[in-house]
Formats: sequence, structure tokens, C-alpha cells
Amino acid sequence: MPPTSIYWSDRNRNPPPPDAQFHWRTFSPTSSLPFSPSTQLLSSLPSPTTCKIVSSRYLPGKKGWIERVEQALKSGIQKVVLARCHILELASAPNPFALTASLQTKQEGAYLFCLANKENAFFGATPERLFRKEKNILETEALAGTLPKDLPSSLFGAKEEREWVTVQTFLQETLAPFSLSPPLLNPKTIHKTHNLQHLYSKVRATLRKEITPTLLLDALHPTPALCGTPKKKAFQLIQTLEPFDRGLYGGTIGWSNKHTSEWIVAIRSCFLSGKIAYLYTGAGIVEGSDPEKEWEELNQKEMLYKEMFRE
Repeated sequence: MPPTSIYWSDRNRNPPPPDAQFHWRTFSPTSSLPFSPSTQLLSSLPSPTTCKIVSSRYLPGKKGWIERVEQALKSGIQKVVLARCHILELASAPNPFALTASLQTKQEGAYLFCLANKENAFFGATPERLFRKEKNILETEALAGTLPKDLPSSLFGAKEEREWVTVQTFLQETLAPFSLSPPLLNPKTIHKTHNLQHLYSKVRATLRKEITPTLLLDALHPTPALCGTPKKKAFQLIQTLEPFDRGLYGGTIGWSNKHTSEWIVAIRSCFLSGKIAYLYTGAGIVEGSDPEKEWEELNQKEMLYKEMFRE
């Protein structure tokens, strides 16, 4: 299998260090990927491109989505994140790195990434960092709850607050055994991207010297922001309700070198196979969730790709 070509830039458009070694994990450990673990890093992107849509369909459709959200609410679970896949047939097979380049103008508050070989690609602009570990200092983030960017942040309500609190609590409880002292939780604020805003807070911890990036990945992935709470029950419910395999959507992509390791949560993303694009979006379902409003939230998250994929 040929090497996987990778492009990556952080929220400030900084590239990874030259000695960065890239790895990834799917959302479900049973998923397989058409990408070689051997990688080559690209330092730049080609000119942006767009592509014409021939046909499209949702999986699940709106009726199926409403039924699944209602099932999740009836389950009594504290939080579960359900996803939708929008399947697009394109007029021709595009260059995934040229599509990634078209996201650069929409990169506000987001990491830009693309993994690709000759046949398949996975790319996107994610607002969410899973963690950054530099020597024994760990930085991570609680990010959840969504509103359109042009609305006042005062409209964040109890439902969005519940989404966010589950993530912050999970991080605090999970990191405590790994840390020399209780993790430091920054005050809640707002994180803005190209067209959306989220509740957000930073979490910082000083780790015990034996804590490795692999131990952190095992403990943190997937977080309640992409799975739910309690994690095991949420994961089982996702496997039961979702009519597709997420693959790298909701998974994690990252790099490491001798002293530093940085990982992102692979959301606001698209899997591309030839002329077929699979756009993935998800929404946190908690007490108070309205299936119609959650469907509209998925549409808002998909707006990132509106100009790239045109009717």
C-alpha cells in the first residue's frame, strides 16, 4: 500500500514540526481504514477547487433521524452523540488537497487536515483538540453545545450547558489519576469558528512522569463530545442506532515527536472515495433535545462545505 499523504495546520495555521510522526484512531476499534500507516507530510496545498453535485441523500433521512433521537431520549442516557452521513455523488473525482485548500478561508478557530492516497481521502476543519502534551504538561478542552455564529451567545441554554458539563466533568475525572495535582479548569467561554460558536473551556494538568500519549488516548478517546455519557452505554447505543460505520469521523488524528504530542478530534469532516463524498455531522442528544432542532444543527455544521460542493 502506498504511503498516506498528510496535510495539517493548527488553529493559527502553523504546520507540525518536521520530525512529527502521524497516527490516527477510528471512532470504533473494529473499523478498518484504506490508509497506510506509512506517511509523508505535505507542506502546502494546491489551488482551491469546487465540484458539482450530481445527486445526494441522507443516511438516515429526516424521518429516521427523528425516530433515532426519540429512541435515544427514551433510553434515559445522560448524553449520546448521534451522527448523520450526507452522501454526495459528484460529477468528477476531485483532488482532496484542493478541496482542503478551499476550507482555508473558513479555518477560523479550527485545525485543517487531510489524509489521502490515490483512491481515498479524509479531510476537514475541526474546532476540537483532544489534547496537547508537551513534556509533562497537558492541555485539553471541553467543547460542546452549538449555535450559529451570528446569534447572541446569551441564547445558549440549559440543553447546551448539559452537553458541555458532561465533557468538562469527564475530563476532570479522567485526568485526576494521571495528574500530580487536580486539573486546572479555566472559566467557561465561547469558541467561534467560521459559522458556528460553542461553549468552551481549557483544562490544564501536570502529569505524572510515566503518563504517555498512548495512555492518554486510551483514557480520553472517544470523549463525551463525540460519544456520550456514560461512555460504554453511549457507545453501544450509537452502534445500535446509526446505520453506517463512522470510520475516522469522531476518531482522532495526531502527531508525536520526542517531547510533544498533539491530537485532534476528527469532526466537521468528509470521507472521499472517487466521485462519492460522505459528509459527517453529529449532535449531542441530552434531556431537552428537540429532534427537529438537532437536524437543523446538523445542517448548520454542514454549511462549512456549502460553497465547495455545489448543486
